[in-house]
Amino acid sequence: MESAGTVLMRRQAFLLGLFATGSQTLLLRELTSTLNGSELFIGTALFGWLVWVALGAYLGGKFRQTLSSSTLLLSGAILLPVVILLCRLSPLLPTGTIGEFIPFSVAFVISITAALPHGIISGLLFPVIVRTGNSEQGTILRVYLVEGIGACVAGVGVTLTAGYWLSTLSTAIVLAAIVIIGSVNSLQQRRLILSGFVFVLVVLLLSSGIVRIAERALDAIRYPGYEILRVFDTPYTHQTLLERDSTYVLMTDNTVEASYPDVESAENLLLPAMAYLEPGSSLPCGDSLRVIEIGRPEFGFGQLLSRFVHARPRVLDARYSLHEHLSQFLPFESDICQAGDPITFMSSWPLGSPLCYDDVISVDLGDIAAYKTGRLLNSNAIRLMKYCIRDGGLVLIMTHYDSDRYLTPIVSEILGTIYHELGGVFQYVTVWPGTKTLFLASDRDLFGLPNDSVFARLSRLNYEPQFVHEMYLRDRLSAFKVNRLIEVLKANRGLNTIDRPTLVMKQALYRAQAGAGDKLIAAMIFEHNWWLITLPICFLILIAGVILRRSSPGAGVLLYIVGGLVSLTVELLIFYLYQSSVGALTAHLAALIGVFMLGLAVGVIAASSARRRLNEIMALGLLLLILLALLWTGNVPNFVMAGVLFVLMFAAAAATGGLFVAATRRYYAASTGANRGLGYAVEIAGSAIGALLTTTVLLPTIGVSWILISCLILTGLLGAATLIVPPTR
Repeated sequence: MESAGTVLMRRQAFLLGLFATGSQTLLLRELTSTLNGSELFIGTALFGWLVWVALGAYLGGKFRQTLSSSTLLLSGAILLPVVILLCRLSPLLPTGTIGEFIPFSVAFVISITAALPHGIISGLLFPVIVRTGNSEQGTILRVYLVEGIGACVAGVGVTLTAGYWLSTLSTAIVLAAIVIIGSVNSLQQRRLILSGFVFVLVVLLLSSGIVRIAERALDAIRYPGYEILRVFDTPYTHQTLLERDSTYVLMTDNTVEASYPDVESAENLLLPAMAYLEPGSSLPCGDSLRVIEIGRPEFGFGQLLSRFVHARPRVLDARYSLHEHLSQFLPFESDICQAGDPITFMSSWPLGSPLCYDDVISVDLGDIAAYKTGRLLNSNAIRLMKYCIRDGGLVLIMTHYDSDRYLTPIVSEILGTIYHELGGVFQYVTVWPGTKTLFLASDRDLFGLPNDSVFARLSRLNYEPQFVHEMYLRDRLSAFKVNRLIEVLKANRGLNTIDRPTLVMKQALYRAQAGAGDKLIAAMIFEHNWWLITLPICFLILIAGVILRRSSPGAGVLLYIVGGLVSLTVELLIFYLYQSSVGALTAHLAALIGVFMLGLAVGVIAASSARRRLNEIMALGLLLLILLALLWTGNVPNFVMAGVLFVLMFAAAAATGGLFVAATRRYYAASTGANRGLGYAVEIAGSAIGALLTTTVLLPTIGVSWILISCLILTGLLGAATLIVPPTR
């Protein structure tokens, strides 16, 4: 029969996993949305989270004063909705301009600061809960195990709830209520009263719409001068529809995604394609034109398309609920066929399938500072676009870079990279200079038309253009301007691949020109990054010191650090590959983290029952196999990539759990009075290094393959060290 103390410890450990992973994933969702939707800040936010967790774990083990786990859980639960509210208002600190991008240096500070309260509390909880047990090693492993189970429940719950049934803020309130009820139930006094009070409060908040009113009020503060028409979350984004003077603005993750009316964008997205398509074959089904749009047709493109042909555009966008909200306000009467995420949809058809022969793919590129956008411009995605158009069809990509006059070096590199990637897949590529630079690509020689023929075709469309008009096009498409731009693009032959997504790096450099602080950071990361060589040197020194001293506790510290570093690096690379191939990272982020935490729990169970040396060999061997498998994922078809990455995430976590057990046995075997939170803190510190460097620095500079090769070498050296240094008996 288990003692009351053991039951309490397990309950509190489960609540720790539920609270820590639930609050972490909700904060990541909110920070990604607040900081312009860039996944770069997932890494910085995780870095901040892990640093504060490590500090909390260390302090919780260092100071022996009695702390109540229930008090810590109650404090964190109450603070969670407050922190999310503050995150949403944080862009007002650097700028009050609607849709203006937040400087990287400011966003870095915001992401780290936002993680402070719950990171510290989560770190403090671990040693506090461990202290309730008797056996030091056994208690640490049991808490780690039950925490992983609670974290998995939180990950699955947030994934199924946030954006589908509830907003991020509402989900945070529900999670806070569950944690409060769970922690109060572990007390002997007032549990029924407080539990009932929290339950009634949550029901009232959700049923009366107070949360929705609060979110409207928050966005009214963020976007002064506009009427707030709609505020809602999708599984992928936070959306706000604004209106002022009959102008509608769609805000997506605190960034202007589209506005109406925007005739210029609508004409640029459609009319050039209609001018180049051959008259005899452009309308194969009578007067219908089959069009795929990667963008939002409600903001002018769909209205313009309906003037020429009876067509229902196929929209590649996973935000299915967005059209229902927009159609209530925008003059868009036509129906659309929403087909889901672009990469997922295009990769779901067999190559060359006649079911997917469209005439035009029109891409409104927007900003490419996020991997979810930059992934549309690598050779893999462009090849998928090619397979989705018929012979004689074309792809049109509209960028928001001005090439009409002077081209800065960094803009030349960005546009040159796009031109080169298109040219590597399509036989014919042309470019239209202008305030919105256009790229058109096809496997037919459609672009050799004289300008007069282009003007003549446009004049027969029974529509009088305002921007794509002969009067402006004569200057825009002059031989001098087009040839000058093409020469510049050919001179900047950059590459943007899944393995090394350089466009995100170049966009970061482009943005950095606006501020001295960002310019310095971007230069240190992307241009003067010689300092990165200090990392392998430090690890080599640590490994050599452990081997020379034959220190088993030192080997335990190495297992903690390297296990945390490599596992977090693998986790972030899986996040990136998931976004690049599946395109639903924000929606499934909590599930991925939950699977990771479940893998940790399974790894701890398996390792706890294994012999000491066998456990180390199996955990390190499994980690090496996972790294090799990730190197092979370039050969995995997109339509099975999600399942493969979930399996690898689980396996990587299981290996990490095994390494944690091995490290704990080595480190604590020689010192029963050691700081109970130190090992946990050291592992988290190693993870923090991986969180800070992987996606923000290493991914755009050396790429996925070299990151994995570096991890293979480091893991191999760690394995050699553990074989040479015997564990303490």
